[in-house]
Order: sequence, then structure tokens, then C-alpha cells
Amino acid sequence: ERGYAVECQPLRDAALAEWLQDEAGRLGKTLRAEAVAWLVESGEPDLYRLRNELHKAAAHAGERPEITGDDVRAVGIAATTAAVFDLVDAIAEKRRAAALHLLGRLLAAGEPPLRLLALVARQFRILAHARALMERGATQRDLQERLGLHPFVARKAWQQARRLGADESMEALEAILETDVAIKQGRWPDRLALERMVLLLTAPGPWPMPSRPAI
Repeated sequence: ERGYAVECQPLRDAALAEWLQDEAGRLGKTLRAEAVAWLVESGEPDLYRLRNELHKAAAHAGERPEITGDDVRAVGIAATTAAVFDLVDAIAEKRRAAALHLLGRLLAAGEPPLRLLALVARQFRILAHARALMERGATQRDLQERLGLHPFVARKAWQQARRLGADESMEALEAILETDVAIKQGRWPDRLALERMVLLLTAPGPWPMPSRPAI
């Protein structure tokens, strides 16, 4: 008897984007680039759930033959990804009221605080890479290729990184790490820890390094 080795790795990046387009085609729709980006960046590894998200976005599109980024943002898991982008935008621009509102909306929607913190951390890690590449005279395409990002996501990150000072993305990651530790060690309630982080990062002037609360 002969056996066969079958690789069952999760679909990533270009392969996942192609699968999404094929699934949209079965619904009689096409996907705009930003719609593909929101679904890919949602980080959902389960193709069954992604198919369900696609069906919801298609229903939102109605009679239109094309599913847009707005359709995807309006429903399901991709809405969280989009809201995190908006939250990072508000933090980078020091729009404190907007950032707190977005944070509150995500928590009210049932987003687990540590998962939300991980999503924000991921985005700031991308921004740190973007800033480092900018300092070396690299381009948005270099960021896209180095991190394997969808072009829409790379463009968004490049725009966000331009708003930050040379060290601010790293300082934000320090604040995020401190918040993660404080939550896991029970030093701050989840919501209070996240709000404190937002207040710290939206304070006027350079971002200060976080001080550790007393145990």
C-alpha cells in the first residue's frame, strides 16, 4: 500500500486572497482590493467563518455586483480590524476623545481586551517597521514585500507611520507591553488599563515612557 503526504497549511496572503475572490465569484460578486485586505487582515484562520463573513458582506452589497471595503467593514470580524485601524489613527493623531470612543465601542461589542491589545500591538509593530524603513530611504513597496502585507494594508500603515516621530512607534509598543503585563498580573482592571494606555499615548507632546504601577 502507498500513502500520500498532504500539506494542510492555512491559506495565507495571496493564496487566501485568491480563495476569497473565487468564493465571491460563486456568489456572483467580485471583491474590491480593500475588501480583500480587510478580510485577509482579520486574521481569521477558519475558512468556514470567512465564507460566512463573505456571505454577510455580499448581502450588505445587495444588488451591486462588487463587494466594497465598506460592505466588509459593516459586518462581522472585519469590522473589528477596521476599527483597530481607526483606533491607531486616532492615537497617532492624538485625538483623545475619538480614541477613547473607538476603544469603548470595541469593548462594548464584546471584543476581548487582550485580543484587542494584541491587534493594536500588531499594527504598531508594522508602523515601527515602516518608520525604520523610512529612515533608511526605503519605500512602501519594501514594507509590503518584507512583511508580506496586502498593498492596501501597506499603504495604510505607511500613511500612519508618517504621522509618528522617529521613536514614537517603539514607545507605543513599550506602553502596550506594560498594559499587557498589568492586565495579566491583575494590577489594573482590563478596561482601566486600556483607557490608561490611550490617555498616555494621546497626551500632548512626545509620548512618555509608561511608569509601572505599584503592586
